[in-house]
Amino acid sequence: MVKANPCRSATSQPVVVLPDSSITPGDLSAATLSYAWPQYHTPPYTTRKPEYATAADKAQKIGMYIGATVDFCAKRGDVVDGVAVDCGAFVTRLVIDSGWDTSYNYNGKLSDGAGPTDTQKNWLDAHWQNLGTASSIDTATLKPGDVAISSGHTFIYVGTISGFDSKIASASLCERAPMAGRESLTKDGFTWYRKK
Repeated sequence: MVKANPCRSATSQPVVVLPDSSITPGDLSAATLSYAWPQYHTPPYTTRKPEYATAADKAQKIGMYIGATVDFCAKRGDVVDGVAVDCGAFVTRLVIDSGWDTSYNYNGKLSDGAGPTDTQKNWLDAHWQNLGTASSIDTATLKPGDVAISSGHTFIYVGTISGFDSKIASASLCERAPMAGRESLTKDGFTWYRKK
């Protein structure tokens, strides 16, 4: 007997939106280098890497969660070069498209319930291991693929990647395209999660 995967609906399968064949499924490092700028840029810096732009644009066309739209950012007074300049959209695309966990954030599909950080936290509580609050964990135990999340922001621990200036990759709503992050691993209000 085959058990159903509780992270997927009976009618929906995950969709991986790889921009090219340079990312091997499960290779978080290669996907990080493909999607995120390797250096931190002071906001506003909303120019997306071409590979991420391609993946985000394709994801939008097929009903995947892409976070902030150009119109949404414009209403805030921000100028972006396209969709998915958004922390939750970036973490969702990176985790799914790298093959790390294709069921992340309800398969990334709007029709399955995918959404922003509050939705992602609910999904993480149900499907990944809670490592504890950021202020209580031993940061030496973090592994690539671990996700930190609060009520309004999320980022991912990517570890040491040659050519990438941080152990964190992140984006920020309408202000920072995916890039090497500067978030604190132990910032109050965040909880860390690990794929089971």
